[in-house]
Amino acid sequence: MLPLVIYFFYVKVFDNHSYRGGIPWGFFHYQANINTVFLPNQTFLSVWLQNLGIKISPWEGWAYIGLGGDMVLLFILVYLVKKGVRKNRITLRIVPLPKTLQTAFWASLIILFYSMGFPFNLFKPMADWFSVIQQFRALGRFAWVFYYVIGTVVFYWVYLIARKKMIKQKKTTFYYVVFILTLIYFLEGVPYHLLTKDMITNRLNYFDEKQLPESYQFKLHTVNQYKWQAILPLPFYHLGAEVFTKSAPETLIFQSMIFSYHASVPMMASNGSRTSMEEARKLIQVVSPPNIYKDIAKEMPCHYPLLVLPDSASMNIFEKYYFEQARKISNDVYSLSCEKLFEVNKNYREPECDTVIYLSFDNVSTSFKNERGVFVTEKSKHKTLLAKHVYLPHQTVQKYKVSFWVYYTTIDEALPNMIIETPGRWQLIDFKNPEIIEKDRMRFSGTFKLRENETEVAILISGNLLEKKQVYIDDLTICKTN
Repeated sequence: MLPLVIYFFYVKVFDNHSYRGGIPWGFFHYQANINTVFLPNQTFLSVWLQNLGIKISPWEGWAYIGLGGDMVLLFILVYLVKKGVRKNRITLRIVPLPKTLQTAFWASLIILFYSMGFPFNLFKPMADWFSVIQQFRALGRFAWVFYYVIGTVVFYWVYLIARKKMIKQKKTTFYYVVFILTLIYFLEGVPYHLLTKDMITNRLNYFDEKQLPESYQFKLHTVNQYKWQAILPLPFYHLGAEVFTKSAPETLIFQSMIFSYHASVPMMASNGSRTSMEEARKLIQVVSPPNIYKDIAKEMPCHYPLLVLPDSASMNIFEKYYFEQARKISNDVYSLSCEKLFEVNKNYREPECDTVIYLSFDNVSTSFKNERGVFVTEKSKHKTLLAKHVYLPHQTVQKYKVSFWVYYTTIDEALPNMIIETPGRWQLIDFKNPEIIEKDRMRFSGTFKLRENETEVAILISGNLLEKKQVYIDDLTICKTN
């Protein structure tokens, strides 16, 4: 418990960012398992294992101890069994190991079981009883403790063998053992080094301005001629805040970071981990429709224009609006004033879509914060029927866009999923990025396809969130889209 107390005390005292989320996603997904610890994930053996259908995943659980570690563990297991059978009792004392190393071995074994989700995988609600441990969402990384301890145990055993054989003047046996063990570790280590070598040597050092591509150097030369408040990439991205997240093309994320580094200009976007929920909400809201007030406007000092780095092919309709307000400086370098970014345009109207279904839920008696009627999911159920017998007429295969608003009662609520159900099949829409953020509600949208003979659907809301609390949904719209 002491490490937990120290950790949370340190965070409470020195972390100047607001709430980072109560229960981050990944506790039951980023775990170690037997394969990630005892089987190789890069050598020729891993290819053979994959051909057999054995998966070495997820990578957060990689802590492969090597064939040497596997053999020593097998030896220890045989040793304990033989000793237990001989003495007719269970023993946990591994005689050849010193007390300190024995303690470390058994402690690392307990941590290894924890990294595999034991005992929480047996009864998942148990994790809610100890919610504090869910802050460590990548349990698989705890297997690293076992990895380092086993490495120490292996070489201690080699030392014992060396001493014993040297005393008995059996140097040849000792040399064979050391050579074979060293060869095994070397052969298994080569693929990892080759992989890392290729990742390093085949890439430019983007931290060295002289090695930047000419296109980057030209843009950077233009950027350095002006003063900037911050970099605003469009599409905007913010990764790492669970609910409030927004993605962008990898090339744009990479380019914006390179420009931020060399031009010494701060970023409005972020690609981090466990970032502040409230800060993320305010930042992502920046690219909500221009008729919505941006909460960050009153907090962000803006003495200079924003440097806009665009990828016009990937922008949504709102980001395109802000991009059209920017002034071109040079090729793919634009300037946007804070006034135009934060200006509330009450005359803005979102482009209309070919609406085929609209559910306002005004006739529902339940309300939320004195608003008009909203749909409320059933608590303690994994999924709730939102609408049935929804008729969607079409002649050929048709693609639809569905959108709806969700009111959130707490800032770190998990996102719901939607199931579009037709006779004989169903489609899952996984909502990851809020399309619009306004006050205490968010709008999500996704797409689905219907075949020629599928004209009637049922719409359900699903997700683990529904088992813990009610979700408030409003203004569901389904449009035809191409």
